[in-house]
Amino acid sequence: MKKRILALLLTGLILSTALVGCNKSGDAASNKKLVISTWGLNEDVLKETVFEPFAKEHGVEIVLEVGNNSERLTKMKNNPNSNIDITYLAESFAEQGIEAGIFEKIDYSKIPNAENINEKAKATVERGYGPAYTLNSIGIVVDPSAGIEINSWEDLWKPELKNKIAIPDITTTNGPAIVDIAATKAGVDIKSDKGEAAFKELEALKPNVVKTYSKSSDLANMFSSGEI
Repeated sequence: MKKRILALLLTGLILSTALVGCNKSGDAASNKKLVISTWGLNEDVLKETVFEPFAKEHGVEIVLEVGNNSERLTKMKNNPNSNIDITYLAESFAEQGIEAGIFEKIDYSKIPNAENINEKAKATVERGYGPAYTLNSIGIVVDPSAGIEINSWEDLWKPELKNKIAIPDITTTNGPAIVDIAATKAGVDIKSDKGEAAFKELEALKPNVVKTYSKSSDLANMFSSGEI
């Protein structure tokens, strides 16, 4: 069974995770090919600033497999012997992978520079997995011409916003954050009732939701067309 190693991406209300994987048998090194599973965001920039310099220095070919969190995690779960060496996932999906035992652990004794990892990025390092690598935030985008005043997440449930908002799909990086936000509105710790109160709040939000989007470009297009 091929396993991968873990690193984390911190996001405002949610923690997103990058998983770095190595075949225990060392096939990746012998084949001189590194297969990276990622979202495909900023692909051109990453190729120029990270992948190409790394490939040149270490004499390896880097191959990208792109998709959303859910698709890529499912692929690895269903095929333990897939050729993926490194994968980037949002935290909730990374935790699922850790629980399924599909990620390799890192021997930090071989990485002296690891002592310089930011404390906020060490949540999984202490468990033997990789560190967080990016800090993101989540917020509300409002069309100022719509004349709508939004001061908090709870405002999204206002009746006057019927058919006027869009939220990220649960399978996206920020999707789980919406569940956390709904739990906060319900005044319940999401872990205390396994999300039951949060999903009731999301059900109450449905009349206001025009669409759940899977790509940020979809959100931009909806703003441009006046759909939201």
